[in-house]
Amino acid sequence: MAVNKHGYYMPYGDREFLAWARGFKDAIAANQAAWGLTAARVAEIAAAFTVYEEALKVIEDGNPSPADRRAKNDAKEALRRLCQEEVNSEIRYNRAVSDSGRAAAGVHVPDHERTTLTAPDKTVGFRTEPKEAMQLRLDFWVHETGEKAIPYGYDGAVFGMRLLEPGEAVPGDPEELPKGDHFTKTPRVLVFAEADRGKRLALAARWQNRHGKGPWSVIQIAVIP
Repeated sequence: MAVNKHGYYMPYGDREFLAWARGFKDAIAANQAAWGLTAARVAEIAAAFTVYEEALKVIEDGNPSPADRRAKNDAKEALRRLCQEEVNSEIRYNRAVSDSGRAAAGVHVPDHERTTLTAPDKTVGFRTEPKEAMQLRLDFWVHETGEKAIPYGYDGAVFGMRLLEPGEAVPGDPEELPKGDHFTKTPRVLVFAEADRGKRLALAARWQNRHGKGPWSVIQIAVIP
């Protein structure tokens, strides 16, 4: 089985990707409690799989229109993105997931990594600033050194983020923020909807690698321009 540089495998072909995604969604559904996964995200992936499966069936039934092909491609990309986020944030570095569990989910991590790396011990530093309407620029770095390069052996930074409703208190613990945004390059641009303008965004971050996750940063608040 071919494995890409990120340590997991997602085939490109439509039918091959469908088979991979079916195994992945079944694995996370069967192990949701044991692996500590979020029920809403597991259900979201299952729903996206169904949308893609049905869109692909339309294509394979013959005489698809350009709109049908666009719908299939959009559904495939949406499912791929959800699976990738789940792999990066909750599967690859989750100590509750055994190597056999990763294999069942279609995820692989090279053996040599285990003997050379340890869990991150550094903290993410970051700031946000308005870029334009409904957009925030996000810069992040190593808090202890100020370096923007990701430290050797680290896979990237995981951000927890939540839009707060008017009057809602700022969460006291970063663990309360929904996680899944995994960034490997800085800066990033965060894009929001028109309805989000003026809302507060609570966010925190930490480094991660195969061996675990580092300490959380403090929670910061940004206002959507």
